[in-house]
Amino acid sequence: MKKWWLLVLLVIVVLIWWWNNQRPDSISQNSPQGTVEWQFIDQQWQPSSTPPACPEPLEFPAPIDVSLVSGMIYPGQIRGTDFKAHGGFRFDSLGHNQVEVRAIMDGYVTKAARYEQGGEVQYFFFYVNDCGIMVMNDHLKKPVPKLQEMFDQLPLGANGDSRTTEPQPRVFIEKGELLATEIGFSDNVFLDLGVYDLRQQNAVEFSEDFARQHPSIDEYGRNALCWLDYLESADRQVVQALPAGGIEGKTSMYCE
Repeated sequence: MKKWWLLVLLVIVVLIWWWNNQRPDSISQNSPQGTVEWQFIDQQWQPSSTPPACPEPLEFPAPIDVSLVSGMIYPGQIRGTDFKAHGGFRFDSLGHNQVEVRAIMDGYVTKAARYEQGGEVQYFFFYVNDCGIMVMNDHLKKPVPKLQEMFDQLPLGANGDSRTTEPQPRVFIEKGELLATEIGFSDNVFLDLGVYDLRQQNAVEFSEDFARQHPSIDEYGRNALCWLDYLESADRQVVQALPAGGIEGKTSMYCE
Protein backbone atom coordinates (compact mmCIF):
# COMPACT_ATOMS: atom_id res chain seq x y z
CA MET A 1 0.00 0.00 0.00
CA LYS A 2 2.80 2.40 0.91
CA LYS A 3 4.52 1.80 -2.45
CA TRP A 4 1.24 2.53 -4.27
CA TRP A 5 0.93 5.95 -2.64
CA LEU A 6 4.56 6.74 -3.43
CA LEU A 7 3.90 5.93 -7.10
CA VAL A 8 0.84 8.23 -7.15
CA LEU A 9 2.86 11.03 -5.56
CA LEU A 10 5.63 10.60 -8.13
CA VAL A 11 3.12 10.80 -10.99
CA ILE A 12 1.61 14.00 -9.54
CA VAL A 13 5.05 15.62 -9.22
CA VAL A 14 5.91 14.71 -12.83
CA LEU A 15 2.59 16.11 -14.10
CA ILE A 16 3.11 19.40 -12.22
CA TRP A 17 6.62 19.73 -13.65
CA TRP A 18 5.34 19.02 -17.17
CA TRP A 19 2.48 21.54 -16.87
CA ASN A 20 4.73 24.33 -15.63
CA ASN A 21 7.12 23.75 -18.50
CA GLN A 22 4.30 23.91 -21.07
CA ARG A 23 3.09 27.32 -19.91
CA PRO A 24 4.48 30.29 -21.85
CA ASP A 25 6.62 32.47 -19.58
CA SER A 26 5.29 35.61 -21.26
CA ILE A 27 8.15 37.69 -22.64
CA SER A 28 10.56 37.06 -19.79
CA GLN A 29 13.22 34.58 -20.81
CA ASN A 30 15.15 32.09 -18.72
CA SER A 31 18.24 32.57 -20.88
CA PRO A 32 20.45 35.56 -20.02
CA GLN A 33 19.93 38.71 -22.09
CA GLY A 34 22.60 40.67 -23.89
CA THR A 35 24.00 38.08 -26.28
CA VAL A 36 22.12 39.46 -29.32
CA GLU A 37 22.09 43.06 -30.52
CA TRP A 38 19.49 44.33 -32.97
CA GLN A 39 20.45 47.13 -35.37
CA PHE A 40 18.67 48.87 -38.23
CA ILE A 41 20.92 48.21 -41.25
CA ASP A 42 20.12 48.53 -44.95
CA GLN A 43 16.51 49.48 -44.23
CA GLN A 44 15.79 46.46 -42.04
CA TRP A 45 16.35 45.23 -38.50
CA GLN A 46 19.10 42.65 -38.21
CA PRO A 47 20.35 40.61 -35.22
CA SER A 48 24.06 40.29 -34.49
CA SER A 49 23.63 36.51 -34.13
CA THR A 50 20.85 33.94 -34.15
CA PRO A 51 18.24 35.17 -31.65
CA PRO A 52 16.42 32.90 -29.22
CA ALA A 53 12.78 32.14 -29.95
CA CYS A 54 10.21 34.51 -28.50
CA PRO A 55 7.55 32.95 -26.27
CA GLU A 56 4.37 32.02 -28.11
CA PRO A 57 1.78 33.32 -27.84
CA LEU A 58 3.38 36.73 -27.42
CA GLU A 59 1.87 38.39 -24.34
CA PHE A 60 2.92 41.05 -21.84
CA PRO A 61 1.42 43.20 -19.05
CA ALA A 62 0.56 46.87 -19.37
CA PRO A 63 3.39 49.12 -18.13
CA ILE A 64 0.99 51.07 -15.88
CA ASP A 65 -2.03 50.45 -13.67
CA VAL A 66 -4.81 50.42 -16.27
CA SER A 67 -7.43 51.32 -13.66
CA LEU A 68 -5.98 54.87 -13.69
CA VAL A 69 -6.29 55.32 -17.46
CA SER A 70 -8.98 57.63 -18.87
CA GLY A 71 -8.45 56.95 -22.57
CA MET A 72 -6.27 55.20 -25.12
CA ILE A 73 -3.99 56.56 -27.82
CA TYR A 74 -4.01 54.07 -30.67
CA PRO A 75 -0.82 53.15 -32.53
CA GLY A 76 -0.57 53.54 -36.28
CA GLN A 77 -2.26 56.88 -36.98
CA ILE A 78 -1.53 60.42 -38.12
CA ARG A 79 -1.34 62.73 -35.11
CA GLY A 80 -0.66 66.35 -35.91
CA THR A 81 1.21 66.20 -39.21
CA ASP A 82 3.27 63.06 -38.60
CA PHE A 83 2.60 59.33 -38.65
CA LYS A 84 2.93 57.75 -35.20
CA ALA A 85 3.64 54.03 -35.03
CA HIS A 86 3.28 54.13 -31.24
CA GLY A 87 0.22 54.66 -29.07
CA GLY A 88 -0.19 55.38 -25.39
CA PHE A 89 -2.33 56.03 -22.34
CA ARG A 90 -4.08 59.21 -21.18
CA PHE A 91 -4.79 60.12 -17.54
CA ASP A 92 -7.06 63.15 -17.94
CA SER A 93 -9.03 62.61 -14.73
CA LEU A 94 -6.09 61.77 -12.48
CA GLY A 95 -5.14 65.31 -11.42
CA HIS A 96 -1.42 64.58 -10.89
CA ASN A 97 1.60 63.04 -12.63
CA GLN A 98 2.38 60.31 -10.11
CA VAL A 99 2.01 57.18 -12.22
CA GLU A 100 4.40 54.25 -11.89
CA VAL A 101 5.81 52.84 -15.13
CA ARG A 102 7.21 49.30 -15.16
CA ALA A 103 9.07 47.22 -17.73
CA ILE A 104 6.88 44.82 -19.69
CA MET A 105 9.77 42.48 -20.56
CA ASP A 106 13.48 41.88 -20.12
CA GLY A 107 15.86 43.75 -22.41
CA TYR A 108 18.73 46.17 -22.85
CA VAL A 109 18.32 49.89 -23.50
CA THR A 110 19.33 50.46 -27.10
CA LYS A 111 18.39 54.13 -27.68
CA ALA A 112 17.53 57.01 -25.37
CA ALA A 113 17.02 60.78 -25.30
CA ARG A 114 16.23 63.59 -22.92
CA TYR A 115 14.75 66.76 -24.34
CA GLU A 116 12.92 69.94 -23.44
CA GLN A 117 9.36 70.57 -24.54
CA GLY A 118 7.20 73.41 -23.29
CA GLY A 119 9.82 74.26 -20.65
CA GLU A 120 9.80 70.75 -19.14
CA VAL A 121 12.30 67.91 -19.56
CA GLN A 122 10.99 64.63 -20.95
CA TYR A 123 12.73 61.24 -21.09
CA PHE A 124 12.43 58.79 -23.97
CA PHE A 125 13.96 55.35 -24.54
CA PHE A 126 13.80 51.96 -26.26
CA TYR A 127 14.72 48.58 -24.83
CA VAL A 128 15.04 45.33 -26.76
CA ASN A 129 14.61 41.71 -25.78
CA ASP A 130 17.18 39.36 -27.36
CA CYS A 131 14.38 37.50 -29.14
CA GLY A 132 13.55 40.63 -31.19
CA ILE A 133 10.72 42.47 -29.43
CA MET A 134 11.45 46.17 -28.84
CA VAL A 135 9.58 48.51 -26.46
CA MET A 136 9.45 52.32 -26.52
CA ASN A 137 8.39 54.60 -23.69
CA ASP A 138 8.26 58.37 -24.11
CA HIS A 139 7.23 61.20 -21.78
CA LEU A 140 8.72 59.86 -18.59
CA LYS A 141 8.93 62.82 -16.22
CA LYS A 142 10.76 61.31 -13.24
CA PRO A 143 12.84 58.23 -14.09
CA VAL A 144 14.18 56.04 -11.29
CA PRO A 145 17.80 56.78 -10.24
CA LYS A 146 19.23 53.93 -12.33
CA LEU A 147 17.76 55.42 -15.52
CA GLN A 148 18.26 59.03 -14.46
CA GLU A 149 22.01 58.35 -14.25
CA MET A 150 21.92 57.02 -17.81
CA PHE A 151 19.86 59.96 -19.12
CA ASP A 152 22.16 62.49 -17.44
CA GLN A 153 25.01 61.30 -19.69
CA LEU A 154 23.03 62.20 -22.82
CA PRO A 155 22.85 65.60 -24.55
CA LEU A 156 19.79 67.69 -23.72
CA GLY A 157 17.69 68.27 -26.82
CA ALA A 158 15.85 71.59 -27.02
CA ASN A 159 12.40 72.45 -28.38
CA GLY A 160 11.16 68.90 -28.81
CA ASP A 161 14.40 67.57 -30.32
CA SER A 162 14.12 63.94 -29.22
CA ARG A 163 16.87 62.47 -31.40
CA THR A 164 18.22 59.40 -29.65
CA THR A 165 21.70 58.31 -28.58
CA GLU A 166 22.98 54.80 -27.88
CA PRO A 167 23.86 54.94 -24.17
CA GLN A 168 27.07 53.33 -22.98
CA PRO A 169 27.47 51.18 -21.02
CA ARG A 170 24.26 49.37 -21.91
CA VAL A 171 21.62 49.26 -19.18
CA PHE A 172 19.68 46.08 -18.46
CA ILE A 173 15.93 46.29 -17.82
CA GLU A 174 14.16 43.44 -16.02
CA LYS A 175 10.51 42.63 -16.53
CA GLY A 176 8.42 44.25 -13.78
CA GLU A 177 11.19 46.67 -12.81
CA LEU A 178 10.12 50.20 -11.85
CA LEU A 179 11.19 52.66 -14.56
CA ALA A 180 9.60 55.96 -13.54
CA THR A 181 7.34 57.42 -10.86
CA GLU A 182 5.99 60.45 -12.78
CA ILE A 183 4.95 60.95 -16.40
CA GLY A 184 3.86 63.61 -18.88
CA PHE A 185 3.69 67.36 -18.34
CA SER A 186 2.40 69.49 -15.49
CA ASP A 187 -0.92 70.04 -17.27
CA ASN A 188 -1.01 67.02 -19.59
CA VAL A 189 -0.59 63.55 -18.13
CA PHE A 190 0.07 60.73 -20.60
CA LEU A 191 2.57 58.02 -21.51
CA ASP A 192 3.62 56.85 -24.97
CA LEU A 193 4.07 53.12 -25.61
CA GLY A 194 5.30 51.46 -28.78
CA VAL A 195 5.99 47.76 -29.29
CA TYR A 196 7.84 46.48 -32.37
CA ASP A 197 8.50 42.96 -33.66
CA LEU A 198 11.95 43.30 -35.22
CA ARG A 199 11.88 39.72 -36.55
CA GLN A 200 9.41 40.51 -39.32
CA GLN A 201 7.52 43.36 -40.91
CA ASN A 202 3.82 43.78 -40.25
CA ALA A 203 1.14 43.34 -42.91
CA VAL A 204 0.48 47.07 -43.43
CA GLU A 205 1.17 48.27 -46.98
CA PHE A 206 2.50 51.84 -47.03
CA SER A 207 2.57 53.60 -50.37
CA GLU A 208 5.94 54.92 -51.52
CA ASP A 209 4.64 58.48 -51.36
CA PHE A 210 3.29 58.05 -47.81
CA ALA A 211 6.53 56.46 -46.62
CA ARG A 212 8.54 59.26 -48.22
CA GLN A 213 6.49 61.85 -46.35
CA HIS A 214 6.98 59.99 -43.05
CA PRO A 215 10.58 58.67 -42.94
CA SER A 216 10.20 57.00 -39.52
CA ILE A 217 7.99 54.36 -41.16
CA ASP A 218 11.02 52.48 -42.48
CA GLU A 219 12.63 52.06 -39.06
CA TYR A 220 9.55 51.76 -36.87
CA GLY A 221 6.27 51.77 -38.77
CA ARG A 222 6.85 48.56 -40.70
CA ASN A 223 7.56 46.57 -37.52
CA ALA A 224 5.09 48.16 -35.10
CA LEU A 225 2.34 46.11 -33.48
CA CYS A 226 -1.17 46.85 -32.30
CA TRP A 227 0.13 46.23 -28.78
CA LEU A 228 -3.36 46.40 -27.26
CA ASP A 229 -3.96 42.95 -28.74
CA TYR A 230 -0.92 41.49 -26.97
CA LEU A 231 -1.66 42.65 -23.44
CA GLU A 232 -2.39 40.05 -20.80
CA SER A 233 -6.10 39.21 -20.69
CA ALA A 234 -7.16 41.32 -17.68
CA ASP A 235 -5.36 44.46 -18.94
CA ARG A 236 -6.52 43.89 -22.52
CA GLN A 237 -10.19 43.77 -21.54
CA VAL A 238 -9.88 47.07 -19.65
CA VAL A 239 -8.04 49.08 -22.31
CA GLN A 240 -10.14 47.82 -25.23
CA ALA A 241 -13.25 49.06 -23.42
CA LEU A 242 -11.81 52.54 -22.82
CA PRO A 243 -12.58 55.48 -25.11
CA ALA A 244 -9.93 56.73 -27.49
CA GLY A 245 -8.20 59.97 -26.57
CA GLY A 246 -7.62 62.72 -29.13
CA ILE A 247 -9.43 63.65 -32.30
CA GLU A 248 -8.02 60.62 -34.16
CA GLY A 249 -10.16 58.22 -32.13
CA LYS A 250 -9.65 54.52 -32.73
CA THR A 251 -8.43 55.00 -36.31
CA SER A 252 -5.37 52.77 -36.69
CA MET A 253 -3.38 51.10 -39.45
CA TYR A 254 -2.51 48.30 -37.02
CA CYS A 255 -5.60 47.70 -34.90
CA GLU A 256 -8.83 46.33 -36.32
